[in-house]
Amino acid sequence: MAFASPGVSIKEVDLTPTINVSDQNVGAVVIAAETGPVDTVTFITSEKELVETFGKPNDKNFESWFAALTIIQYGGIAAVVRPTSSNIVLNSSSDAGLSNFIIKSKFDFDNYSGPAFKFAGRSAGSLFNSIKVVAVDHGADQVITYTGADPSVVAGDAIRILNGGTLLGTGWIYKVDTTANTLHIILNDSTKRIPSTGTSTYSITDNAGTPVVLVAAGEIAPNGVNNTYYDTLEYASGLKWRDVAPQPGTSASVAAKGGKFDEMHILVIDEDGNVSGTPNTILEKYLFVSKAKDGSTLDGSLMYFYNALAERSKYVFPGQSTGIDFIGTSKISLEGVTNATIGETNSANKVFSPILNSGSPTLGFSLSGGTDYDFVTDASDIAAAVTSGYELFRDSENFNDVDFLIPGSITADRAAKLIDIAESRRDCVAVISPRRSDVINSSTSAVKTENIVDFFSGIASSSFAMFDSGYKYIYDKFNDTYRYVPCAADVAGLCINTTINSETWFSPAGYNRGNLRNATKLAYSPKQSERDRLYTNRINPIVSFPGQGIVLFGDKTALSSPSAFNRINVRRLFIEIEKNIARFSKFQLFEINDEVTRSSFKAAVEPYLRGVQGRRGIYDFLVVCDETNNTADVIDRNEFNAEIYVKPARSINFITITFIATRTGISFGELTQ
Repeated sequence: MAFASPGVSIKEVDLTPTINVSDQNVGAVVIAAETGPVDTVTFITSEKELVETFGKPNDKNFESWFAALTIIQYGGIAAVVRPTSSNIVLNSSSDAGLSNFIIKSKFDFDNYSGPAFKFAGRSAGSLFNSIKVVAVDHGADQVITYTGADPSVVAGDAIRILNGGTLLGTGWIYKVDTTANTLHIILNDSTKRIPSTGTSTYSITDNAGTPVVLVAAGEIAPNGVNNTYYDTLEYASGLKWRDVAPQPGTSASVAAKGGKFDEMHILVIDEDGNVSGTPNTILEKYLFVSKAKDGSTLDGSLMYFYNALAERSKYVFPGQSTGIDFIGTSKISLEGVTNATIGETNSANKVFSPILNSGSPTLGFSLSGGTDYDFVTDASDIAAAVTSGYELFRDSENFNDVDFLIPGSITADRAAKLIDIAESRRDCVAVISPRRSDVINSSTSAVKTENIVDFFSGIASSSFAMFDSGYKYIYDKFNDTYRYVPCAADVAGLCINTTINSETWFSPAGYNRGNLRNATKLAYSPKQSERDRLYTNRINPIVSFPGQGIVLFGDKTALSSPSAFNRINVRRLFIEIEKNIARFSKFQLFEINDEVTRSSFKAAVEPYLRGVQGRRGIYDFLVVCDETNNTADVIDRNEFNAEIYVKPARSINFITITFIATRTGISFGELTQ
């Protein structure tokens, strides 16, 4: 700021940039699940959330399902993808004839442009074929039984209700039932009702003035104390709407605009009991929601029924044609009002159409057509879809917090895919167990050892992968059975637990940090000679030690060449410091490449590395970021160079302790000189 006269200017210069540290605690798993969003990443933090979102494990997906649960049990976050491809899973719908109908996720729904539908299951699969949506609105105030000639009126006609020539009220016919000889009537003036006078005869005229003889049906109380019509309505056989909520009416916001009868109740019920275990269980209630798009509550929050279902329901998506089916598009006439348009609230005397025939247990919107994975006829397609599902994690910009890739069911192709993704990202590790057939069999321990070695010998060398030898035996409480599952998720879980309780660069193996959880026994526990064979082939043994439990007894990466990066603690150290420094470095983009920027960079990086050094992650380091590596040519190319030299701390893999026996009279000082 320039002054034209004397003054004081205050400026600030921020020299406090720091490097934010991120934990490594997210494991990515692809599950061919019963339910849940499709082809999108969902972050799960609890067993309850896993069950609610992706259903329970079954005989086909339990390896992947328990891999996700294992990550959570070690304190991590499971990043779960449910895959699909053509005809593997489809959504349930209330509309017949929709082919290949799928809405993959809420994001997919918000951007949907496919065929019109009324309602669809929130999740693809057959489970939501059990869902039914039922709704009721204000409907008729009264049901009147007529005698004599056909009244020659139709739904929508306005009528006047007379008693011996005395006007009792005006209204309009909601429904004509010629079989039961009944008229369902909504009164225009809600303060007037047909009095309870038994079977007295009344004279009612239609719009044309033709007299019609009618008799009141049932017990109709004056002043609307009882609404016999609503009291009889059922949302399912034997289950009354009146036991759910009072009769809907007119919301305050619509009444203020001159409209009426916009309120409605919507129930999402489990018609067949497949979701809850009990048929006709109410899963969700949406009470006193509005047909008006601008309907709102007293606190100003929107109450339009479509938005309520779209944003809050766990079971259904409302479709584009839902409003048409609920509200209608025809015009009606009221006494003194011509062609009041249904659904409008922007001018006086607008009336919302009722839901015709609502309340009958035979009506509503039942979902059907949802399909599951067919593991018999589409097994190869499903396996390919699961493998392809990991491609979502290749995008490190959108999913930059993924730390471990875990395959669930193991195949050579899937292992290669995960390692390829980890190599391309260079900020996560693929954790691979052997194939099931190599371990879960009746072969001897020696044969299993060779099977495992042969399998991993065909997988490429990489410091961004870890191999293990184990399958553990666990109890599946959801299906009351025991199962063998790969230990890959446990190895990732031990790394996560090490980060939480120690440091990322500590080894996850051994008796202090390498004890596996929730394991009854191992399918294969290698002996010392077998462990030697495994370890020299990049495979970390998982061993059951009497009195010590089941332990990860190695911390090698899958790198075959001799290097510091053939140890997982070194690889994880570099992932952490590279990721954290790279995130900080983004803020140097478009700055001036001069001494100020370079000094600022070093001022942030060096304290961070000193912190890692003080926490035993590195022995020493050097940061070079000056004119020696930012020459004039580098600056002219709009580049910025920094070189960071690091001496990583090493884990102890081999211990040698020598005991020396000496004569009684010898001096130890003489021996150690």
